[in-house]
Amino acid sequence: RGYNESSKPQGVRAYAVSELRNDVVAIADALRQDRVCLAGHDWGGIVAWEVAMHYPERLSRMVILNAPHPAAAQRFLTTKPRQMFRSWYVLFFQLPKIPERLFAARGFEAGVQALTRTSREGAFTDEDLQQYKRAWAQPGALTGMINWYRALVRYSRPQDLTPKTIEVPTRIVWGKLDEFLLPELASASLQYCSNAELVELDSASHWVQHDAPEEVNLLLRDFLLVGGAGAGAGPAGRPARPAA
Repeated sequence: RGYNESSKPQGVRAYAVSELRNDVVAIADALRQDRVCLAGHDWGGIVAWEVAMHYPERLSRMVILNAPHPAAAQRFLTTKPRQMFRSWYVLFFQLPKIPERLFAARGFEAGVQALTRTSREGAFTDEDLQQYKRAWAQPGALTGMINWYRALVRYSRPQDLTPKTIEVPTRIVWGKLDEFLLPELASASLQYCSNAELVELDSASHWVQHDAPEEVNLLLRDFLLVGGAGAGAGPAGRPARPAA
């Protein structure tokens, strides 16, 4: 919700993480699927973690791309100054209207730079960037997108941050050159899973599926359609690291 041509409900509360995870379940219901495979990157990964915590019976497998378990993220944000520094924009997004205006200025220059300066060279083509700009230009889209961050700060309850062990078979794929998230968050997230593995891509950034699309597609296909947690292999035969 809030992005591109999706619906854009009014008010920050409409973007609380409880609403976002319920959207996923509602989509599965609409498709008449009791259990689904779920993959998510960044915010999509955070929502996937939430679905796995609150509706594990609706998931058969899950793949997370560069998104920390919420409990790990909370711990790092309160104890790791380096992660606090990297997450400065979350606080900036709490301001009214100003983030939207700056993001849209000069033809969405800030958004384009956020993609191109933190990814592998050539990961985003000119056509890709035009598609992003068209999505950002949709009426109400920027406010809807930024409201995800506003709601995260305003409407996260203490009980929502209580660590919950993820039982769903999970593969975490992590680009180690992430400029927004510390690489240690990947292994820290494994601590909250009972059946998970981590595959780290040394030369990929936060935008791992854009930087290494063939490798990521293989990792998705292998895990969701063929392999299983703890039994897979990383790129070029490098073993994926299972949870302890």
